[in-house]
Amino acid sequence: MLYYLDHLKTVHRIDLLTTSFEAAWVQVTFASSSVLFAVIYRPPDDCTFFDHIVSVLEKAWLKTSNIVLMGDFKCDFKLLEGDFDVNRNTVKLRSIFEMFNMHNVVSDNTRITPTSSTLLDLIVTRKDLITKRVFSLGISDHNLVYATMKLKQRTTFKMH
Repeated sequence: MLYYLDHLKTVHRIDLLTTSFEAAWVQVTFASSSVLFAVIYRPPDDCTFFDHIVSVLEKAWLKTSNIVLMGDFKCDFKLLEGDFDVNRNTVKLRSIFEMFNMHNVVSDNTRITPTSSTLLDLIVTRKDLITKRVFSLGISDHNLVYATMKLKQRTTFKMH
């Protein structure tokens, strides 16, 4: 889900929609900048996702480099590339994010079961404008992940 204040200028970016994976794209224009937000879900066995996300990100990048991706990517980012258990899909996704100079800002595990802890729910961006939090709701094996952005207010001067 993506929540935003109703007084913000938003545009639903249907030009970035694809039938290849589930996503919602919203461009939000602030006083000082514009940011493109995407909420994405990758089904567990979808290996074509990686090719499709690259083409959509290339298209989005042509409009703005201020992009924030959020969602369940089904790739455990807690594992490092040298770890024995690292999944090839995690390596692919990390390299895609690196290609666009983006990184995941969530560091806590987001899915916790009696037998495992993984970091599947990501917030990925270029800038460190984001304050993020992860906490358990107790009603799901996925923790709540949320972020807030701190933006500078543009100052305008009027001469009289």
